[in-house]
Amino acid sequence: MPKFWKIVILTLSMIISSSSFTNQKGVLEKTVATFWKDLKASEYVTLVSAISFSPNGNRLLSGDSDGNTVLWDFDTSRPTRAIVHDRGDITVDFENLKKQNPNISLTVLKPWRGPVQKASFYPDGNHFVVGYLHSKWIAGTGVPDDTFTGQICIFQTETGKLKMELGQMGGSRFNKRVYAIPGIEFALSSDGKYLVKEDDSLFSLGVIVYNLNDGHKLKFLTVDQTPRKLDIGSLSFTPDSKQLVVCCSQSRAIDIEGKKVDFPRKLLLLVDCSRWEVIEKITLGWTSKLGWDSNLWRAVVSPDGDFVASPNWHSIELINLKTKSYRELYGFKNEPSNPFGKNDYFSHVAFSPNGELFVGGGHFSGQAVLVFMDTSTWQIRQRVLIDCANTRSKFTNPSLAHSSSDKHTIGSLAFSPDGTTLAVGTSDGVIKLWKVLEND
Repeated sequence: MPKFWKIVILTLSMIISSSSFTNQKGVLEKTVATFWKDLKASEYVTLVSAISFSPNGNRLLSGDSDGNTVLWDFDTSRPTRAIVHDRGDITVDFENLKKQNPNISLTVLKPWRGPVQKASFYPDGNHFVVGYLHSKWIAGTGVPDDTFTGQICIFQTETGKLKMELGQMGGSRFNKRVYAIPGIEFALSSDGKYLVKEDDSLFSLGVIVYNLNDGHKLKFLTVDQTPRKLDIGSLSFTPDSKQLVVCCSQSRAIDIEGKKVDFPRKLLLLVDCSRWEVIEKITLGWTSKLGWDSNLWRAVVSPDGDFVASPNWHSIELINLKTKSYRELYGFKNEPSNPFGKNDYFSHVAFSPNGELFVGGGHFSGQAVLVFMDTSTWQIRQRVLIDCANTRSKFTNPSLAHSSSDKHTIGSLAFSPDGTTLAVGTSDGVIKLWKVLEND
């Protein structure tokens, strides 16, 4: 075949492939979700890093990278309460927030606890939990050093009053862990009994179990006693709350040409919640580098409890808990419409409440991306590119400024309890609501 026709065929194939992506209001042949509307509390909101629906679906909770939390009335799409941090080095425009939302109630906290990393309602909806993480930054670089402090705060939903704080988590980890995905990990059991959070110290690594009602520490589950050799990526309860899934990585030093090089492997630990003992360990194999790829970050458990899914930078990883098998669902390096790019990644994943739909969000080809999959076949149903550039001239959280791809990305995902709405937090401070269509 002449070279000219090869170029023509390649060009046409790229055009056809790229057309499979849609804009916010565009659709594919097998559309599973359509854009509905945007929510934004203020022009000064940064990356929406956490989203959670109340159990009855009437409220939406969002947190941002400046450490502020907003409660929304889902029916009216208006913010009703904001818990904001008054930072000495950053001027928070309270007047502007109040002007745009006259009926909003403000709770001001001091000192600043750091960016919101995770947020979740209690099973009864009367309280919500917010996890903050504050890293020290190397001046003028936008790069964190190896020290940080984390805080978990519990608030009353109706009043916004701080009920309790579950102590600080502090310590030192290798820079790749903090730089790749800073976070303080916790999980709530669906039966309303327990809150678990990771505990990382210089002497041991484990999980602390709290009584969800009064914050009393019930148990310390030791995961590893060799500092820096094992790192927790995420914590999740199975839907029946009988088991806790601890996703982590374990590293070993290998001598290569006279130099010690760390090679981590991914592990899943299954914990029996009646005894708080590790009953099974699933090893997923060794990887060749530290950082995001070396762990199972932000992992979620499917509604039937059979699968664990995790965004693994350039792919989405799926672990079958029954067969103990592992597979890569989708990788950008296999995308025909755009060559593999080092700044393309998945950052969040979520299952629909009925388990029929799966969605991954991240960054692709200069824009934020959503990928919808059918869990019966694990085939892609719909892909959408979203332009959500953060146009603020100065980022209040230095972690947002280290890469241009972080200015166009997905910061959080959450389905409503009835599965009809998908809330997407983006890097421009907007919560984008998508209507989920019935699975045909």
